[in-house]
Amino acid sequence: MDGEKNVVIFGESGSGKSSIVNLLLGKPVAQVSDRAVGCTFEFSKYTAPNYNLFDTVGLSEGSEGTVSQKFAVNQLINLLKSLENGVSLLVFVMEKGRIKKSLDENYKLFVEAICMGKVPVVLVITHCEMEPVLGKWWEDNRQYFDKYRMTFTSVVCGCSMNPEMAPALMQPMVKSLNDTTVAQLSKAISSSMLVPGWKVKGGWKTLLQTILRRIVKIICIFLQLPDVNLFAGSELSFEDRLFVYFKGQGYDELLSKQMAKDIANVV
Repeated sequence: MDGEKNVVIFGESGSGKSSIVNLLLGKPVAQVSDRAVGCTFEFSKYTAPNYNLFDTVGLSEGSEGTVSQKFAVNQLINLLKSLENGVSLLVFVMEKGRIKKSLDENYKLFVEAICMGKVPVVLVITHCEMEPVLGKWWEDNRQYFDKYRMTFTSVVCGCSMNPEMAPALMQPMVKSLNDTTVAQLSKAISSSMLVPGWKVKGGWKTLLQTILRRIVKIICIFLQLPDVNLFAGSELSFEDRLFVYFKGQGYDELLSKQMAKDIANVV
């Protein structure tokens, strides 16, 4: 439906994305994982009262992940197809602490490559329950986000911890902070959301068919591979060039063929 409002939540594994989804929906519908490393790229769709939530989980984080790359590429393409009716907002979830390179990579994939910089972004910083002054970490570190040109329409510093997982004395404080977090985030979503949502003219299929360079860039960022020009100086088909590229990056022949075929079939 053209009137759908789609909100995409993204970020590193373990940052609290699924916990944020559960807070927004008021019930434990999204499975929470404590894995330190993402092993596959998946997404789940949930229906909130005024919008759809797409919870993207398990985005590959470097060589430590046991990534099923064929499955990952298929899921990325399926996400693009699911967003054909538009994207109203991106919600970037990160854990308070060290700023890692993968933050920039996640931002580039969703904000710049997939949504072409056309969709507003709300930043949610989790694990702030022990801050003496809520929001101080953000104020102390916001210059690093500016350095990497990561911009946000709103920033919410809060907590998504299950109160039952906290020590008994902390449980009332955690519950109160959760309530504050969901109230502030709900307000940020409502005020930042694009209505109607942004979508590629002609739909995502047109994007996949006509803007091949951007799709290759998305795939390269997603698989953390070097960028490459697959469109110049070769008589090979696009699928064959993809195969040669993936094989050259160390994937075995069967997997390289399958990934190349999957991508070529939709573009």
